[in-house]
Amino acid sequence: MNAVICDVDVSWTDDDFTDFFIINYKYHPVYQYTLDGQEYRVVSRVEYSKKDEIKVGSYEVLFVDEKNPRYFSCPSENRERVISALIWSVLGVAFALFPLVG
Repeated sequence: MNAVICDVDVSWTDDDFTDFFIINYKYHPVYQYTLDGQEYRVVSRVEYSKKDEIKVGSYEVLFVDEKNPRYFSCPSENRERVISALIWSVLGVAFALFPLVG
């Protein structure tokens, strides 16, 4: 199903590790789509560190669960998670093998 990114949801956390108060913002795309005549606006679970990474007005393909229309899967978001996981895995293996090689 085609969905449009209609908005950006902002959440934040505060890190108080030092005497300074640091706020970390996280940005989530908000998808809008229509299923069986009913319109849905759903916030994605995927987080971005920069608002500019989310292109409001762009279209994405979503796989929506017909029994629970608020549950969806976005192939482009899944691809980004897999790439990130692979990069961190390679780095983890490299650091684990470094003492053995050196």
